[in-house]
Amino acid sequence: MPLRGLKRAQAIGLFYLARLTPGILNLCLILSLSARLPPESYGLFSSWLAFSMGGAFLAFGWVSQSVARHANAEDDYLQESPESFVVGVIASAAAAALVLAPISLFVLPGTGFSLALLAGLSIILHGIHAVMSAALQARLRFTKYILVETSRPLFALAFCLIALFVLGSSKSPVGFYVAGQAVGITAACFIIRKALPRCVAAIRRTSEWKALLPRLKVLFAYGAPISVWLGLTAGWPAIERRIMVVLTSSEEVGRYAAEYDISFRAFVFVLLPITLYVQPFIFRDYSNGNLVKANALIRRAIIGQVALGSIFTFGFLAIVFNLLPALGYTTSMRASSVGVLCAAATAWQTALTCHKWLECQKKVYTMLLVLSAALIVGLGISIACFALLQVGAVSFAIGFLFAGISYCIGSYLIGLKLLRGVSA
Repeated sequence: MPLRGLKRAQAIGLFYLARLTPGILNLCLILSLSARLPPESYGLFSSWLAFSMGGAFLAFGWVSQSVARHANAEDDYLQESPESFVVGVIASAAAAALVLAPISLFVLPGTGFSLALLAGLSIILHGIHAVMSAALQARLRFTKYILVETSRPLFALAFCLIALFVLGSSKSPVGFYVAGQAVGITAACFIIRKALPRCVAAIRRTSEWKALLPRLKVLFAYGAPISVWLGLTAGWPAIERRIMVVLTSSEEVGRYAAEYDISFRAFVFVLLPITLYVQPFIFRDYSNGNLVKANALIRRAIIGQVALGSIFTFGFLAIVFNLLPALGYTTSMRASSVGVLCAAATAWQTALTCHKWLECQKKVYTMLLVLSAALIVGLGISIACFALLQVGAVSFAIGFLFAGISYCIGSYLIGLKLLRGVSA
């Protein structure tokens, strides 16, 4: 293999590793906590974590997305005006502390002042970490990128495990998770320590924030729709479970949260690599005007994800509900819920490929409208199934599956229709 090709292969491998390693660590965290915590405690932690991650995307997503967009030779704001991004981070942190933290009191059941405060702090730490990672990725510094991407979930996992094995299951892991985040961010700062003097200089220039307003408006206009889309997809489980706790018990919500988290995290490793692999080729063919070739690639990726997801579903169910019990390992998960959640996970992972036509055309507002409609209709189906079929938590898995399928079909067909209208 030529040297250039070898370097490209190494870069792609490091990129995949950086994207998948945090997921592996988070899956380990979920498996550990769901096995040791009472269902009610795990349900609250899972909802709190979903709210924090969704809040981070909502508050900071426009900054991290803009870092990736405005870090090229044509308009390299990251080089020319890093203080613009610093001001964005400060504004996002203020929004997290003053708006999102109080909202958590209403979204998360039984949340007191301390949990709301920790939610605000966690959102800020998540957001800062995302911006740091985006800057390293934009500069193609893959080794530091993977180290920074790994640092936060690694220390969060370590601190939660310490809490479990030293203090037992009586203590909430939320505080330890945030402490691990803080240590992870500190480790990330050490990794990029050579860039810190430039960051400090940029912070000092933020006193001239009024002069930065035109550039900030450009960054916000580009990143805000993506920020809302990411925030809604990541934070939706917290909203859904707030409704569930009214209809069912905290114990039922906790069991469903564990089933949901394990299923969805497992499917990320199987199906996300397909999206990551085909994405640059789709964007390249679209830019070159090879629409037929791009559409064929999208269709092949969709078929491949659905087929692989179906195979993995049967294997996953066989291992969890047949092989492990035969070996003496029992599980509190229910086959009815997990089976539907596996199908839902396949649908939502495939959705990342289905909306590629809208993404290519930068129709983020359209993506957001289709997503909102799919989630609202899916939630209505969940409540209807709960009332009419009386099947408990699996009703919400059914609704979420319908929402995923609706988003897949709607985003693909609308994107294709808009594309044909432009081409004509």
